[in-house]
Amino acid sequence: MNPGMKFLFGRVLPWPLVLAGSAMIFLGIRDFNRGRESVAWPTVEGHVVGSWMAEVHHKSYLTGIVYNYRLSGATYSSDRILFEDYGLGDSGFSHAKDTMDRYPMEISVQVHYHPKSPELSVLETGVHGQIYEVLLMGLLLFGFGCSLLWRRPKRCRHMPARTPGNDGSS
Repeated sequence: MNPGMKFLFGRVLPWPLVLAGSAMIFLGIRDFNRGRESVAWPTVEGHVVGSWMAEVHHKSYLTGIVYNYRLSGATYSSDRILFEDYGLGDSGFSHAKDTMDRYPMEISVQVHYHPKSPELSVLETGVHGQIYEVLLMGLLLFGFGCSLLWRRPKRCRHMPARTPGNDGSS
């Protein structure tokens, strides 16, 4: 392997992998805990004020639901349906249409909100599948990045020691 590739794989590439993996692990653990806690959150009535569906890739769709709810005189707005919505995986038309059918415009919904941070809310509580996918991907990226750092070439290990008179100059 040439020195440029050794530098790239040994010193540059591992850090973005470690950072991306760390971020995914952080988000996965945070949302896992929030999803688990959300089952016991208080609820309030809310109203769907916006919904959309868009094809983002051939036969892959994104949906968006916006709902408002009122607590203690303050109005809050959110678009979070559940704590797994990372935009991963293949959301086919039937899944997207099912989401749109569950939350049509102007429907009343039960909003589960965080008791200490009422701006944090979901329509569906609990832990769902994509959280595990994000955690697994984060662990893989973090582990691969760390393995590249651990195995990076040790430049000085194979170089002969320099002594006066043995510096290569004549």
